[in-house]
Amino acid sequence: MSRLINQAQKNRLWAIAHSQGLKKCEVQAVFSEFGITSTTSVTTDQYDAIISRIQEYAIVEF
Repeated sequence: MSRLINQAQKNRLWAIAHSQGLKKCEVQAVFSEFGITSTTSVTTDQYDAIISRIQEYAIVEF
């Protein structure tokens, strides 16, 4: 089973989201695509895919 991401990874995820201009509700929409509700549930296996999806989401939305 995968480990959960650490605090530095959580901070990086939110920093990337904010730098892309995404709001919390938009990040939560990405989380829902992965069946999670917050960064406390993100596994190390999901982390890179979620970061990529956040970046894609920003491109599509803007």
